[in-house]
Amino acid sequence: MFDNTKPRSENSGLVQASHDFSGAESLSVTIMEAVACAQGTEIENLDQQLFDVVDPDALDRLFRPTDTTTYEAEVRFVIDDSAVVIRNTGDVFVRPLD
Repeated sequence: MFDNTKPRSENSGLVQASHDFSGAESLSVTIMEAVACAQGTEIENLDQQLFDVVDPDALDRLFRPTDTTTYEAEVRFVIDDSAVVIRNTGDVFVRPLD
């Protein structure tokens, strides 16, 4: 049901999404869709929003691709009882903590 940019869940509970930096959707939306998928709910039903735990604009600036991107970056945080890992490749991983 999900395409390669939408979150998908495996039996392990790990949800993986791939953010398309050239698309119209923001990184923040990709992250929250993955968190909602991991929790089995919709974004609007989550107890926390991204801005409750991290600055979404800072994430966008950190992971914005450039012509000279030669570094590897990864950010980890916990939101709504889910561990989140974001990589500058656009990969987003979410695993429920319970």
